[in-house]
Amino acid sequence: MSCDDMDCDSRSLPCILTYNGCLPAVVLNYSLILVQLPAYLLTSPKRRARVLWALAFFWAFQVLLCFAVTCSGVSIVWCAMLGYSIGTTWVFGDVSSPACRIRKFVSHSWHAAVWFKVLSLLLVYNLKAAAVAGQTAACLMMVLFSFGKLPGFAQAPWSLFAGVLVFLAVLAFRRPQEPVFLDRLCINQLSSKAKGEGVLCIGGVLKASEELLVIWDRSYCERLWCIFELAAFLKAHADEATVKVRVQPLSLATLCMASFGLNVALCVGSITFPYTSFLAFVSAMLGVCIYGWMSGTMLMHHGENVETMHGQLQSFSAADSKCYCCSKGHNELDGSHMLCDRQIILHCIQNWFGSTEEFESSVKHHVRGALAHHLGGMCYPFGWLIAAHLPTLWLQMDYAAAAWNKGELVGGLEYFLTGMFGLFVVSPFGVASIYLCVRWTSGCHPVLRKLLAATFAVAVAVATQISLTVCVDMYSETPILGRALWASVLLVPSLVIWWRAACT
Repeated sequence: MSCDDMDCDSRSLPCILTYNGCLPAVVLNYSLILVQLPAYLLTSPKRRARVLWALAFFWAFQVLLCFAVTCSGVSIVWCAMLGYSIGTTWVFGDVSSPACRIRKFVSHSWHAAVWFKVLSLLLVYNLKAAAVAGQTAACLMMVLFSFGKLPGFAQAPWSLFAGVLVFLAVLAFRRPQEPVFLDRLCINQLSSKAKGEGVLCIGGVLKASEELLVIWDRSYCERLWCIFELAAFLKAHADEATVKVRVQPLSLATLCMASFGLNVALCVGSITFPYTSFLAFVSAMLGVCIYGWMSGTMLMHHGENVETMHGQLQSFSAADSKCYCCSKGHNELDGSHMLCDRQIILHCIQNWFGSTEEFESSVKHHVRGALAHHLGGMCYPFGWLIAAHLPTLWLQMDYAAAAWNKGELVGGLEYFLTGMFGLFVVSPFGVASIYLCVRWTSGCHPVLRKLLAATFAVAVAVATQISLTVCVDMYSETPILGRALWASVLLVPSLVIWWRAACT
């Protein structure tokens, strides 16, 4: 079977992952997680009733979540994790079935770190649902605490903790129902004959795929298999008006989750220390400094990887490219012989492109152009940035709930609007500023660039706080107007900075 067979039926395609009649990949424990509560919460019947009500709510929510996860089928994300954890053993033949059309083809480098690729898939498939679920849980906690239905201190972090827990639970355990093609799961890795047939048919699989998802890292452009997948997909869909290619850098997935974790830590610190204390100010500035250093480092490495990608593709040679089988000496973990993918791919290149020279020319022009288009500028998705900074909104929602619980309606609204403005205006402004700082100092020493990024982050945070204080003082009798003025003042530079970063 040759890879130029474009009209192959379902029998000529390797098995595509499906979910019908499959057992769940993960079974959750239904036991309730016990939490130690302050003793004073149990000293009165009213407080005991509130505690029991809250525990019953979380128990019911956990049971519903476990039930939904268990009944939703097998996830490609969890299958990918299981598949990688067992090495080259192929055990998913019983959960796959033939298909004529494939919704998404996942292209990745086997050399990249497994858990980073798993994290990227989790974010691609589950981040939007996790953000919506976390925000819904946070809003519910805010409403309940506002009406005095939940126990706690004057400013109990119900919205923050509920939002974080639900966000992480949905992100980790939600099972997307989209069948995809993932080579390690859909091509038999035990039988050399079946594996060879699957690799030979990869061209037909790419033609039958509606979208290509590239999990991109520094090693992607070094691998012959990866470059062939991208080049063949572009060639197979060249006659279409819009070629659906999505490039997802591993570094940005790491940045997103690291930002989320650091924001949670900053919010917990804000709750722990008194708001007006010097220790709270120092801890906040230290956290912002760490955030700037971390973001600057990851964005700097991403930019370096993009520059390396241009050099790799400009001088690409099929003979010099790498293959997983060759790097392992064609030996499996158990000592058996490993089929050489290079010979099969070179055969497919001859049938698909006509010659190796034509393939290399396509890589230097079409593949390089496609990757440059998707990786140009600050390709940090806006939705990911917002999701990473959701804990800051949840903290302000806790402050708003505490104010509403005391009858301060306007004060609670001020906190809530401050959280919204900070999430959608200040956060993009800060991240885009750090990115531009890293880009504009590309000729400096790496340590100096990181220090400048951290300094810039602190400067943005301090300037934002000072501008908020000034605007609120201008309207001391109606602080909500001052906060609205503060948001409008920052909105224009935020949009300009974000647009400039996206185009740089």
